[in-house]
Amino acid sequence: MKIRNPRVIAIAGVASLFLIATYLFGWSQIFVVKEVSIKGAPTAESRKAVTDSISVAPGVKMARVETRSLARRLESFAWIESVDISRNWISRKVSIEISPRTPIALFNPATSPDTSIDAQGKVFRFPGGVATSLPKVEANSAKNGIAAIALFTELPEDFRSGISLMSVRSSGAFSVSYRYKSRPIGISWGEGKDAALKVQVIQALLELPENSKIKSIDVSAPHAPIVR
Repeated sequence: MKIRNPRVIAIAGVASLFLIATYLFGWSQIFVVKEVSIKGAPTAESRKAVTDSISVAPGVKMARVETRSLARRLESFAWIESVDISRNWISRKVSIEISPRTPIALFNPATSPDTSIDAQGKVFRFPGGVATSLPKVEANSAKNGIAAIALFTELPEDFRSGISLMSVRSSGAFSVSYRYKSRPIGISWGEGKDAALKVQVIQALLELPENSKIKSIDVSAPHAPIVR
């Protein structure tokens, strides 16, 4: 009887195992996606955007779910800050964890409805829109937009509740659309400094009876304000 070469037998065994594994993981119906879990997408529209982009559904071969490629695809969405995708071969579950950006203001709402800006200056549109109660900012750059939000958050809550829009000129000067007792008031704010003093001056001017019909206040020089 001829004895086979043990090395040949070993190589043949490894090759057979490789072929079997390739079939099981890549072609058989054993290792297919059973469940897709998406967390962190805060609206139905954002969840749908993620689902449509990854094109992974129950029945897809687990081996064909390329997590890095899918993550890069999702991170191309401006409203997504980061994403983590994992596969569980035992449960056959694909888990997608989305970290969406947090809008802090509506950015240039007059010309770009539903466009937001976050604290890092990233401008994006959120699927499904964002709360219209967010402060509204008009600026020619994200940097100036952040400066406007910084000023807004510095103001007393009772005062900023009357602000409908903050604008920033290219010079860095601010202007505010303000509503006082249902009356629209345009405020030329000037630079962002002396915010507390400017609020005090504005409130004092608005309470004067002789200013009951004014339409604008200039506090760019708070010690010498101008009303019109």
